[in-house]
Amino acid sequence: MKLTTTTTRPTSSRLMWAILALVLLADALDVIDSTVTNIAAPTIAEELHGGQGLIKWLGTAYMLAMGVLLVVGGRLGDKYGQRRLFLIGMAGFTVASAVAGLSPDPALLVVARVAQEPSALC
Repeated sequence: MKLTTTTTRPTSSRLMWAILALVLLADALDVIDSTVTNIAAPTIAEELHGGQGLIKWLGTAYMLAMGVLLVVGGRLGDKYGQRRLFLIGMAGFTVASAVAGLSPDPALLVVARVAQEPSALC
């Protein structure tokens, strides 16, 4: 009778630190984006002729999407893999940020802000 054992490759300490740094960087991007948007909101509203309603929707749209899609994002991560969803989320966040930065009107800006949050959840 031959006993076989499966061995798992131990994760190196450097790899774990690199993963932690990457996740912290992604989280920092999310916080920086929110901070910059809140600080620049009056200027953005003036440039796009959006008024006070746009200023309120810039933050609200982001939080609304997070509240609605937080559980969905976790479930998708369980189903399709956290790494895959993280990479998709980072790409989506980058594209949505570019759309928000280049948006010519208030409606597209709010839609881009809504699209940023599900990407950030991944």
